[in-house]
Parts: sequence; C-alpha cells; structure tokens
Amino acid sequence: MKNIAGPVQVYTLSPTRSVATAPDNAIAPRLSIVVLPFVNLNGDSAQDYFVDGVTESLTTDLSRIPGAFVIARNTAFTFKSKPVDVRVIGRELGVRYVMEGSVQGGADRVRVNAQLIDTETGAHVWAERFDKPRADIFDMQDEITTRLARTVGIELVAAEGRRAERERPNNMDAVDLAMRGWAILNQPLSLRRDRAACDLFDEALKLDAQNVEALIGVAFYHGNELRTFASINRDEQLRIALTAITQALTLAPSNALAHFVHANVLHVSGATERALSELEFAIGLDHNLAWAHADAGFMKVLLGRAEEAEASLTNAIRLSPRDPGLDRWHALLGIADLFLGRLDSALGRLRKSVGLNPNVGMPHFFLAAASALSGRATEAREARNAGLRLDPNFTVARFRNERRSENPTFLAQRERIYEGLRLAGVPEE
Repeated sequence: MKNIAGPVQVYTLSPTRSVATAPDNAIAPRLSIVVLPFVNLNGDSAQDYFVDGVTESLTTDLSRIPGAFVIARNTAFTFKSKPVDVRVIGRELGVRYVMEGSVQGGADRVRVNAQLIDTETGAHVWAERFDKPRADIFDMQDEITTRLARTVGIELVAAEGRRAERERPNNMDAVDLAMRGWAILNQPLSLRRDRAACDLFDEALKLDAQNVEALIGVAFYHGNELRTFASINRDEQLRIALTAITQALTLAPSNALAHFVHANVLHVSGATERALSELEFAIGLDHNLAWAHADAGFMKVLLGRAEEAEASLTNAIRLSPRDPGLDRWHALLGIADLFLGRLDSALGRLRKSVGLNPNVGMPHFFLAAASALSGRATEAREARNAGLRLDPNFTVARFRNERRSENPTFLAQRERIYEGLRLAGVPEE
C-alpha cells in the first residue's frame, strides 16, 4: 500500500466528553477517516462478531498508513445501528471521509458492499461490491479487510490529490505535491506518464527536502526506469534513486514502502540476495504489502528458484486482486514460466499482462520471445514491434548486459530468452 508519510493519529474521545463537543471549526487533516460499523444485513446477531471484526480490522489496517488520522474503534462503534448523516459526522469528528458498508452471508458465499464518502459534499468517492466463497472465518476477515484497506488507501490519496488541485491549484505545499505524484504512480505503470509524477516529487522536495513520500517516489520512479530497461542514463538514475531512498530510510526506518523501494533499487544494482532480504523485511513490517510479495517472487527467479515464484506472485494477487500493479504481476508469472520452459502458460500470462496494460515495453518483448519460441512468428513480430514503439533503444545486447544476477541456474535459463528475442527479430545491438 502506498502511504503518505507522517505520524499516525488515532482520535479517541474521552468517556466524559460528548462526540458533539468536537470543534466544528477545526480543519480536518488530509487523510482523515472514520470506519463506521459495517451493517449485518442478515439480521442474525450470531454473525455480529464477524461483521464487527471486519470493521475493527479495517480500522487497524487503515491506521497503518503513515500520516493517516483514523478515528478509534470505540468512538466509531458509538454510531452502531444508528441513522447517520455523514456531513454531521465529518464536522463532529473532524474527518474528511467516512467509510461504511455491509456484509451479507449466504449458505456458500459472503457478499460485501463498501463505500467511501466525502463528508463535505456527501458524494461517493468510491464504491465496491464483491462476493467471496465461505471459508474459515479469520481467513475471510483477513482477505476482506486487506483488499478493502489497499483500495481505500489508493482512493484516499487520489481524492486528496484532486482536492489539492481544486482548492489550492497555485498554492500547493509539499504534502499536496507528493500526494498528487502518488496518485499518478497508483495507476498502472506508464513511464511516460510517471515522469510527471517525478516532476511533482521534485517540486515537493524543493519545498521540503525531508518529505519522505516524495523521496520514496523519486526512488520508485528512477528504479522503475532502470528495472524496465528504459533508462538511457543508468549510472545517474541509480545514483539519484540510491540517494533518495537512503535519505527516506534514515527519516522513516519503519516505513514498509520505503524498504520495498529500497529492494527495487538493490535489484537494479545487481544485489539480488540483499533485495530479497529487504523485501522479506518489508513484508515483516506490513504483511499485506502485496507489491513486496510480488517482487519477492521475481527475486526468486533471479536466484535460480523460478519454480518458487508462483506462490509469492499468486499471494500478491490474492491480497490485492484489483491492484494497479496487476499487469506487472501477470507479466512476472509469465516470465517465470518462460524461464522454466513452460511456453503455453507463459503465453497466456504475458498476453493477459499486455492486455491489462499495453504501455510498458518489457512484457511485449517477453511475449515476443515466448511467441517466437512457440513458432508463432506473426504474434512474435507484432509483440516485438509494440515493444520497440515503447522502447526504441531496446536490444538483445542491452538486455544481456543488465542481467542483475550471476546465479548459474538463472544465467542458463536466460539463454532461452536471448534465443526467443533473436527469433522474434529484436535488434542484436
């Protein structure tokens, strides 16, 4: 989950103080939210513990967002089973957003409805409904809350970015600019569009050189350019990324996202084993950080353990099934298959990746290699051309020179990729 940096605040009212005494004229913090008790639509009081557990777990997960202002569950539960006006709640609790929802259980499935509401306007910012097969109660609760927390985190940042553009278009501070940058990066990868995010992070750092989220964003952007073989100034971009993420970790050593981005930078600098260790550390800080699970799978490919990659990648998809990074995760699954010689599976997954997001060059090149090795010359040529339109400087030699691991199993498996790229007609030099 991408997070706005800063101390977490949980707002709890004194037992002797009425909710209504919260100051109406207080300015609500940017990422401020209350999770109202979800409604048990079945009306079966025996299921209340599960529905209440979803509300409590979601409150806990959202409170892990650095910089978030999350109303404590004791206060939120005073609104249980009561009619509410979200605008009044916003004023009384000093929050910009309310999350509410319902849970309905059937014999075989559980249906969850959730919505995020702007307390100033009463407008719905986001809504989702999904069904889940019945399973172990705690597994269901964990999956539901993880999925909701990840999505709500993205939507909060996007909503605050839009608010800043609307209310302060010519007077944005560093936090505004960083949130606008992350609102861009929280979309499917597009290096051309993401350069605009990096510009926003640079502007934020001019105003506040210690803005952690801007530092992480700078490192994330440059690391992605290096990771996708799109960089035309590798040494300088690596220097920028390392400098930014080192400073971010100095300022926020417990920020899971910072450790994830550090792992990405270690990966592109060739320190694959250290990258995997850093990803495992990030997962220890935030077990629901789906991106870290996905990248851990890819590091296993680089370490000659491609057969282990699928478990990590499918876990990432389970944690965040509608993630903006979903196209990348399907690409990584296809790449692992390609390394193992499972061409049919690789083709299916790489096709899905480019179907979800056609704006990144590398999946097209891997699809070209898989197609060529499978004897699909026309598809290989089309994928090669799509890749070269996005990255006209890509060559087999450049790909070979940036192998990022010296593991002998990995290097031997990688020969298959070079062969496929050549068969697809990718330029050698």
